Amino acid sequence: MARTGGEGSKGITCMYVENGTEGLSFGAKEKKVGWNSQPTRMVIFEDCRIPVTNRIGKEGQGFSIAMQGLNGGRINIGAEYTVGISLLLSRSIL
Repeated sequence: MARTGGEGSKGITCMYVENGTEGLSFGAKEKKVGWNSQPTRMVIFEDCRIPVTNRIGKEGQGFSIAMQGLNGGRINIGAEYTVGISLLLSRSIL
């Protein structure tokens, strides 16, 4: 995701950037309390040129695409926690 237009959600565009693209780099691995199986790092674009053919969706649709991904993730996380809580509950009852 990158801002390609004006302020607000309509100014964000989704794109993919191939590894090794000049100007693409990554920050240090962040220290987190949980979810350590998924490393988190800053993605840094410094004078990084991305071809328009790498755009996902139309220009300005990036925020909408991100929200669709989050909605799907919420369902997954809800299911994971439901299973985990059920397991803990069954083990805590004698």
